[in-house]
Amino acid sequence: MNMKRVVTALLSGVAFFGIFAPSAQAQFAEGLYVQAGGGASFPNRIGTSLGTAINLNTGYTAFGAIGYGINNGFRIEGEFAYSSFDVSSLVFQGNTSAGRGDIDTYSGLVNIYYDLLFPEITDIVSPYIGAGAGVSSISANNITAPGFTTVNGSSTVFAYQFKAGLGFRLGSSATILLGYRYFATAAPGFTDNLGTSLTTDSPNIHNVELGFRFSF
Repeated sequence: MNMKRVVTALLSGVAFFGIFAPSAQAQFAEGLYVQAGGGASFPNRIGTSLGTAINLNTGYTAFGAIGYGINNGFRIEGEFAYSSFDVSSLVFQGNTSAGRGDIDTYSGLVNIYYDLLFPEITDIVSPYIGAGAGVSSISANNITAPGFTTVNGSSTVFAYQFKAGLGFRLGSSATILLGYRYFATAAPGFTDNLGTSLTTDSPNIHNVELGFRFSF
């Protein structure tokens, strides 16, 4: 998946909705809201304690959240997020072998956001920043390559993230979200098919996302 194409597609979607967005007076989010969305995920190479490195293809992410706006710029929410990545290759002592298998992450986090308003410039667009922390269950599914052992299993570890983006208001209740998310966890541990325990580097994942928020 080409990152330029992903970003272009997301921007095109925002532009489409923005054309038809009715004017709305700028105001901070207040009360209960729900939001959901998805996007493209770009993971780092993951090293292991056995000396093997795992290269992952560009993956995808999906998320849903329930939150509350405090009407002073701050929002707090509980979020569930899912990401999936196919293994492209394994590297050991400089030799690369075509790999197979995949890695899935299931994460529950509590996020805090701050929305910015610039009513003298626009009533439609509002930037936001946010951070969150929680736990992530990372599943390794049949990760292997010719001549390598097979790794399966799951590991639950501490997770955290940082977010930034733009909200495009469609009215008093609806907002389109275009954002960036940096997601990382503590180092997970797994066991291969020979019973050997291993740990991996901490996953560091960059995400480009498109979402929708509805306020009640």
